[in-house]
Amino acid sequence: MIKEHPAEVERLLDFEFISRDKFKQYKSIDVEGLTEIQRAVRFLYIISNSFASKGVSFGYTAIGKPCQKIYDVQNELMLLRDRLKNTIVENKDAIEIIKKYDRPTTFYFCDPPYLGTSGYGAEAKFTLEDHIRLRDTLSNISGKFLLTINDCEEIRKLYKDFHIQEVMVHYSVSRQQAARKEYGELMITNYEN
Repeated sequence: MIKEHPAEVERLLDFEFISRDKFKQYKSIDVEGLTEIQRAVRFLYIISNSFASKGVSFGYTAIGKPCQKIYDVQNELMLLRDRLKNTIVENKDAIEIIKKYDRPTTFYFCDPPYLGTSGYGAEAKFTLEDHIRLRDTLSNISGKFLLTINDCEEIRKLYKDFHIQEVMVHYSVSRQQAARKEYGELMITNYEN
């Protein structure tokens, strides 16, 4: 809808305001009765005003200043267009994609779901077997890869034959203040950093 009707999407968003009640209204509305443009506006409103853009709960702080516009359609569309100009978007199993595009000049950035953690949803299960499959595939590629993953013993064992660098990452997207701290992650490559 942003591509086909950017002016109308932006016009409707220009008349919106940031409100917890409006957020709840958009969340509970029956989308079957909406036009495609109204659905796009609803989606943009929800992700723009939800905690961590997850679309689950209203996400504004008492100390922060609300943004002037909910979503700048024209500007965002141009940025997206420029960013995706030389990009191919695939929707297949990662192993299939790696094998299909593997060349000596290919660089893979791999960010699979962390082993033994939650928060990805039931549909995004990534088991130890999946991690083993990924490791085996990456072991045989012609290109280079950088994999980011949580620091745990199983991952260290799986990738012991690669270059492993420990990094501390500050996670600030959490409802609980106590969870907003630094965590250990691993950056694993098949080349020297």
